[in-house]
Amino acid sequence: MNLYEVRNGYMGESYVRVYVWCEGIDVAREMASKIDEKWQAADELEVEFLFSEHSVPFITLPSDSGWFMP
Repeated sequence: MNLYEVRNGYMGESYVRVYVWCEGIDVAREMASKIDEKWQAADELEVEFLFSEHSVPFITLPSDSGWFMP
């Protein structure tokens, strides 16, 4: 299993994203596209691999707007 961040190109206070824990990038894209009409209408969903269950331990940087690695 892997964690993916999926972005739909929309902006709010920051870029709009969802996190998907699943088997692969295609599954992450498919799951995100089923959220609602805005996600289905997005020209192209951007999917970024973040980590897997086999990744080494880590900590993120403090943030009020996303997921940032040191």
